[in-house]
Amino acid sequence: MTVAGALAADRLGTRPRSLTFLAEVVRRGGTGYAVTLPEPLPTPEQTALAATWLEAVNSNPAQGPEYDEAVARWLENVALVVAARRKARAGTPD
Repeated sequence: MTVAGALAADRLGTRPRSLTFLAEVVRRGGTGYAVTLPEPLPTPEQTALAATWLEAVNSNPAQGPEYDEAVARWLENVALVVAARRKARAGTPD
């Protein structure tokens, strides 16, 4: 799931720090709050992707602080994979 999320986010040009910020929103406000954000990520395409993720996780009946923390960690891991992909591409000759 993490790699698939990172590939989708990277294809849309999502910056890792945007995902990390969204993770903090989830951690502090919960998935219920995050799903109500009109623009959880900078561009409309990125927002649509994040909305899909947030709606999916918000539909889980087993929500609570531990669940929100797990979602936040997942978003942070997606950000790490995106950052690693970008670093690898930067080091690769054209």
